[in-house]
Amino acid sequence: VKSNVKRFFSFVFSRSELDESLLTEEERVLAERIEKLKDKIEVEEVRNTRLMNINVEDNDPQVARLIANSLADTYILYESGTRLESSRKMLDWLSQQLYGMKKKVEDAERAFLAFKEKENLFSIEGKQKINVQKIEEMNAGYIEARSKRLEVEAKIEQLKKFAVEGKEGRVRNIPTFVDSDTLQDLYADLLAAEVKYRELSGVIKHKHPEMVQVTSKITELRSKIFQEIQKAGENARAERAVLIARERALEEAIDRYEKDAIKMNRKGVQYAILEREVETNRQLYNVLLTKIKEANITDEVTKTNLRLVQPASTPVEPVKPRKMLNLLLSVVLGSMTGVGLAFFLEYLDRT
Repeated sequence: VKSNVKRFFSFVFSRSELDESLLTEEERVLAERIEKLKDKIEVEEVRNTRLMNINVEDNDPQVARLIANSLADTYILYESGTRLESSRKMLDWLSQQLYGMKKKVEDAERAFLAFKEKENLFSIEGKQKINVQKIEEMNAGYIEARSKRLEVEAKIEQLKKFAVEGKEGRVRNIPTFVDSDTLQDLYADLLAAEVKYRELSGVIKHKHPEMVQVTSKITELRSKIFQEIQKAGENARAERAVLIARERALEEAIDRYEKDAIKMNRKGVQYAILEREVETNRQLYNVLLTKIKEANITDEVTKTNLRLVQPASTPVEPVKPRKMLNLLLSVVLGSMTGVGLAFFLEYLDRT
């Protein structure tokens, strides 16, 4: 009666019922058996634990025990099978992703190799280091050449003044930066001739042959000194031209290396992007490969976190009907009903 009442209320208050005309005879019988079985089973959670109690009521104690144990075992197998199926689906998905990631890694490596071959690059860091070193060396050479040029220009200015003084006969000393033994000898001879001229000038007249000879010698020495100074000036100007040409060559070389360095920096950005893409794809590929190995191990040994703590045993006495309790309740309720009915009848009696 209880089962039929439950079925009646479930039919009345259910939101959607399956049309039985769409079921075969076997499906209909199976559905009825499932409904009957569900009426016998009750699962309750033990509070503050992770335990579940399975209660089964049946007229046969052996059948009740068998249903309880079978339900627990079947659910454990179902959960294990679900985990296994999920693991296999994950393995299939990972295998597909691994194939795609492998292709991405190969494409990225080919693009990276093609870029290095196109730009003739072995190591971007090594080439940038060489460019920086060359620029530093050329900057040092340029500074040195510029310093020497400024020194030579200062020498040229001094030689011009010295040449004017020598031409006017006002030579007092030879500049220390003029490294010429011939000029030093000529200047020494000039000093000796001038000393001799001063000695003779107080003794003999200017038209004396010896005095004329000394004067001619002084004039000749001054002319030679002037010529040597002119040569020194020409040599200095030639050296300045060489230094100017060297400065220009170094400037052009520095400009060329700086442009090459800027171009190399642009290539370095593309180089870093391609290298990072290869490394990222390779890491993702390794992660997927590791996951596949873990999935294979899980597939081979599938564990479940469910276990049967205590199997059901055959009950020694039925839980229903509870005869003594029913008898006591019937006595109490019958007495109360009889007494109440007696008072009620007495209340109604007006005779």
